[in-house]
Amino acid sequence: MVAAIRVHDASGVAQYTDVLRYVALEALVVAALAAAQRGISLCQSLLRAQLGQRVNVMILEKALTLELRHFEDSEFYDKLTRARREASSRPLSLVMRTFGLVQNGVSLISYAVLLVKFSPWAVLVLLLAGVAGYFASARVAQRINIWLNPWADPQNTSFQIVQSLIAIANGGLFGRGLGQGRPDFVPAVHTDFPFAAISEELGLVGAIIVIALFAVLVLRGWRIAQHSQSAYAQLLAGGLAVSMALQVFVILGGNLGLVPLTGVTLPFISYGGSSLLVQFVSMGLVVRIEASQGDVSPYPARPTPSPTLRAAIRLKWLCAALFAVLALSASYWGVVQSDALVNRNDNPRQIIQPR
Repeated sequence: MVAAIRVHDASGVAQYTDVLRYVALEALVVAALAAAQRGISLCQSLLRAQLGQRVNVMILEKALTLELRHFEDSEFYDKLTRARREASSRPLSLVMRTFGLVQNGVSLISYAVLLVKFSPWAVLVLLLAGVAGYFASARVAQRINIWLNPWADPQNTSFQIVQSLIAIANGGLFGRGLGQGRPDFVPAVHTDFPFAAISEELGLVGAIIVIALFAVLVLRGWRIAQHSQSAYAQLLAGGLAVSMALQVFVILGGNLGLVPLTGVTLPFISYGGSSLLVQFVSMGLVVRIEASQGDVSPYPARPTPSPTLRAAIRLKWLCAALFAVLALSASYWGVVQSDALVNRNDNPRQIIQPR
């Protein structure tokens, strides 16, 4: 992929043969991973059943020599139950994690192909993949149905998104004040819905500030990419900026009902360990790229961008547009629809007295 990008930048000719060869290899890897995961899931189920049956037989054999008082709850019984449950899952979970890394690598190759030559057909392929996922997975279909009409089942499947919108509306323009919100009404608020808690306590003003800070961070990453001297540094800094922008849009868009809700974290805000570490490492790479430019001037001379970077710079304005959409959506739910959502019958704040 990198070689194809360099040839395209130098001569303006895209190496479709090399790209298609890697795309075909990628398709084979995806098919092999899907088959292997099904096989691992089947082996895991069989191993759990066989292990459970063997443990049950051992317990029955030992029970013949024990009195009734030995069957009371004990620490040993808890450990035995936990070992029985985890014995079959832990070894195979390592294999599943390895497959996850391979799948991430496949995704990176796909993004590299789009950098070599973007085509409108790529958007069509993504849409067709979404349609196939809707009919192939009941979970995906449920998430899309919730996104299309969250008010159809506000007490069951749509409970999270409905309570998120109510929390945003309850904040209004200036919020309820620090510590005066009720984030406990929104399930998984510490991981998936911290933006709803911020909006309720700090209002639309606080929500816009959060969105603006992310926008500044992403656009700063693009500025560093444009002033980098090497094509690799340009693509790395720009790619990390786009990655953060998409992650922010996916989670905030899910909180605001713009896109189907997914379980990604909000960078630097959501509770998490490995996710937070990766975010700091990503920003550290961007800072290192800026430090390696060797120009202490606050406005360094901008190098001539490569053809690939010129095409990718369009994503910069796409990122800015996504943040603008988030701000407008937060304004709509936090101000325009505030009274209608706060006065809903399924708003728990109408039942529980203020603290």
